[in-house]
Parts: sequence; structure tokens; C-alpha cells
Amino acid sequence: TAACLTCATLCSGSLAVGATALFGMGLTYGTNAVATPVLVNRMVGSNNFSPAFGFVFSAWGVSGVLAPCIAGKLFDLMGGYTLS
Repeated sequence: TAACLTCATLCSGSLAVGATALFGMGLTYGTNAVATPVLVNRMVGSNNFSPAFGFVFSAWGVSGVLAPCIAGKLFDLMGGYTLS
């Protein structure tokens, strides 16, 4: 979603709007990359951090692969992205 928004913004022809969108996207992604391990550590503790974070990171990767496929199937079945 963020990539599509960024592409749409860049296609609008405004460099300032595009640069602001890219900055915001980088800031939020960087925050997410830092906050996720901290939150996992707080939830499960230091002793269980490695397996828990491995599970979270693997689930993140699997969902990144499966979500577009599922969204595509929903698009085909429903005729649009309204449901997804």
C-alpha cells in the first residue's frame, strides 16, 4: 500500500510531495524494524526471545509472500479489491 501511494505521489509530478512521502515511508519502516524486536523481547523475555523473534520474522516473510496471492484471488473472485 505504501509503495503504491508513493508511486502515485511521484507520478503526480510534485518533487516535494514525493520526497515527503518517501521520507515518511522510510521513517515508519525504520521505526517498525526497531520496535518489533523490542516489543517481542518485552512480551516473551530475554530467555525466549530468539525462538519468538524467529517465529515473528518468519511469519512476516510468509505473509509477505502469501498476502499478494490471496489479494489476487479475492480480486478474481469479487471483481475488485473492496473485500481485501
